Amino acid sequence: MAPLMTLLLHMQVYRVLLTTQLAQIYNFQFLRVNKVELETALQGLNSSKSDGWDGIPTMALKIGASELSIPLTTLYDVCISSCEWPAMWKRGDWVPVFKKDDPRLKKNYRPITMQATVN
Repeated sequence: MAPLMTLLLHMQVYRVLLTTQLAQIYNFQFLRVNKVELETALQGLNSSKSDGWDGIPTMALKIGASELSIPLTTLYDVCISSCEWPAMWKRGDWVPVFKKDDPRLKKNYRPITMQATVN
């Protein structure tokens, strides 16, 4: 079977194609980001979780939510309208997290992906 045909038969590729076609049929569009909703989301961040790979403390986002929501709203809206997301925001660093038992055995760790805090 040709490589292109094999790719097209892959379930995930099929789902993307189907989703794209449905979006066109139903005229799907992302909504603009609302400043109040973004501010509420920033204030609701869990500050007991670790910071992302970008090093921005979650507590700083919570404290500065009202001031940061304005430029972040603009930034997110530009990303949505241009259909482009900053490449660095797509980055994720894998970090092993210990589960239980012997910490010397790799089977006792699970991977988590650290992403940018403002992503």
